[in-house]
Amino acid sequence: MKHMLTLTTMVVVLAGAACRAHDIRDAGGNALTNRWLYSSGDGIGKIEKFEPSLTLNAGQVSGWTGCNHLQADFSVSGNTIKIRQKMKTSLPCPSQAAVAGEQAFENLLQSVARYETGAGVLRLITPEGKQLVMRAYVPAPRATLVGSEWKMLSAAMLPGAVGTSEMIQAHRATFDTRRLRLSQPCYEISADYAASEAGMSFSNVSVVQRACTEKREAEFTLQYLQPMFARINRYTISERRLSLYAGEDFQLDFEAKP
Repeated sequence: MKHMLTLTTMVVVLAGAACRAHDIRDAGGNALTNRWLYSSGDGIGKIEKFEPSLTLNAGQVSGWTGCNHLQADFSVSGNTIKIRQKMKTSLPCPSQAAVAGEQAFENLLQSVARYETGAGVLRLITPEGKQLVMRAYVPAPRATLVGSEWKMLSAAMLPGAVGTSEMIQAHRATFDTRRLRLSQPCYEISADYAASEAGMSFSNVSVVQRACTEKREAEFTLQYLQPMFARINRYTISERRLSLYAGEDFQLDFEAKP
C-alpha cells in the first residue's frame, strides 16, 4: 500500500474559548504541552505493540494512532479542549487487532468533551464518561542511544509522500558512539550525530547505494530522507520507541529491534 497523506475534516468540538496552552500544568508539574503515551482506552483491548502517542505543543498536536501519524490544532479553556485534525497518513496496520485499536483510539479522541491532568496522567473524557488515558512521556537516559538498534516504523514528511510502507519499514538504524547508520537493501545513509538534552544534530552525511530490484522506489525514498538529516534538531527516546524530528513537517519513528 502506498504511503499517502490524506486530508481529513475530523473536528473535535469542545466548549470554551482558547487560552495559552503552555500556561497549563498538572499537579505533578507536567505541562499539557507534553508528549503523552497511550495507557488505556475504554473499548480498546490489549494489543501487542499498540503504542499511540500525542504530543501537544504551542497549539499543535502531532500523534501516532498506533498505525499512522496525525496532525491537528488545539486550543483549551478551563478543562475543555478543542482539537481540529488536519492530516493523517495512510499506512497499513500490522494486524486486524491494530486496525480495530486505531479506529477505537480515533473514535475516543474525536468524542472527548473535557480533560483532567494530575500525577503525570492525562485523561480525555467523552460526554458519556468514556476515557482515553495517557501517561506523560519520561525520556530514557540519553546514553541508551549508543549501541542501540532500531527498525523504522514510519516517516511523516509534509507536503510529500514517501515510497511504500514496505520500503520504509525495511530500514534499520544503528548508533555507535558517534555515528548513525541507516540502511536498507538499496542504500545506506551514515552520519555523525550529537545528542543532548537540548536536541540532536547530524553532520558529515554520506550515502552508499547498492544494486537492488527496487531501485526506483529506493531513489524516491532517498531523495526525501538524505536532505532531512541536515534539518533534524530534536528527538525523543523511550525503552521501545525513538522519534527524530525536523521542525513540524518531518518525523521518523522507530521501534527497538529485538
